[in-house]
Amino acid sequence: MSTTIAVLIVLFLKLSLAKALVSSYWRYGQSQPRVASTPLKMTGNNKMDHLTKIDRVLCISDLHVDHNDNMEWLANHTLADTIEGISLQESDLVVVAGDISHDLERIEQALGYLQRQGSSILFVPGNHEAWLHSSELDKGDSYEKLERINDLCQSMCVHTNPVLVGNTEERPHGLWIAPLQSWYDGTLSVASLEDLCDDFGRWPWVDFIKCRWRNFAPMGGGNKRIPNGLVEYFLEQNRVVWDGMEDAMKSSPGASCSNLMTVSHFLPNQQCLPDWVDVDSSEFDRNKWLEHGGGGVSAKFAKVAGTKLLDEQIRNHNLAPIQRQLHIFGHSHRPKDFEKDQIRYIHNPLGKPRERDIFMVSPKVDFQPVWDTRSGEIRGETIIRFWDEKGGGVDALRERMKKSKRKTRYGKGYKKVKKKSKNQTTERSSR
Repeated sequence: MSTTIAVLIVLFLKLSLAKALVSSYWRYGQSQPRVASTPLKMTGNNKMDHLTKIDRVLCISDLHVDHNDNMEWLANHTLADTIEGISLQESDLVVVAGDISHDLERIEQALGYLQRQGSSILFVPGNHEAWLHSSELDKGDSYEKLERINDLCQSMCVHTNPVLVGNTEERPHGLWIAPLQSWYDGTLSVASLEDLCDDFGRWPWVDFIKCRWRNFAPMGGGNKRIPNGLVEYFLEQNRVVWDGMEDAMKSSPGASCSNLMTVSHFLPNQQCLPDWVDVDSSEFDRNKWLEHGGGGVSAKFAKVAGTKLLDEQIRNHNLAPIQRQLHIFGHSHRPKDFEKDQIRYIHNPLGKPRERDIFMVSPKVDFQPVWDTRSGEIRGETIIRFWDEKGGGVDALRERMKKSKRKTRYGKGYKKVKKKSKNQTTERSSR
């Protein structure tokens, strides 16, 4: 009798597991990534993988799938035979530089779409991932929310630690990819625009409402409401990343590589700001670069854009001599691709539907290939201000803004947000 019961229990467990696997597969139509992965030998406990079968590295950020249009974009662009743009392959690594969603279910759904064709994913969370629902307030602060997202990533085989791609005989152009945590501290603010920030303390920046950080009281003065010391805390966490890569290069055969890509959500320097036009200049030309009339938003956003300490960190590491270095970032929703002091900075956001409507972001935005392990870096066209260079300038921008009919943040069918008065926010203050 006991044997029969034991057999029935085993059969039940097997059927339950099979059902779960089938449900997981058909939920988003994807399989788990199958790219070869070899753990790198290290003296520490930090897991780093050597992805030996990756051909291409592509980047994108700010998917914001809370917008149904964006989730639909992602679903369409991850099909096996997409008719729109680039088709993802099993041999691809997609780097996502933050802001998928503040909702874990939507993050899971989006990551599932990205994995449909077996592509590998590396993800760095952004400020939206740190937002807390009212239902989450009893589950800890924003850092604990980020930990839950990290746990989700681990369960889905999404990389959140450094990886080495290529660096083999068949793929000789190896690349280290290092995800870096950060926040903002006001150090990217522009001194000549401080008069436009008098109302910063009343500015409806949603992070100040939706994020909660223990032990990091708000700053005072011109940067009031920004968490004091949070940037330093995150950058200290990055030491594990740098030390781990250095350790792997020393202790693991085949891990020595002279190419480096760092990834953050937040901006690392002022030249990455949306309206900084001359990247070789250290002075902001207020008269020429704020001709669009949105100087107040531009000036205040600089305070919450990122931190110069991040740029100092990516330039002052102890790794072996680096031949080529790139930095991928997100957050501003204003495409960038330029080189400064031997580092290439790239921002390729999907952004919000209205931003694509008015050409702040390309209506034809796609995953951007930036590296091929068989041939090396994939060069892109220099982009400083997309709407100015490709969209016809200020007059065309203003005309498109008048014609734009999108006035709501969420499209039809977004079921997760029920109390719109509490959860909806303006586009102006929630990048």
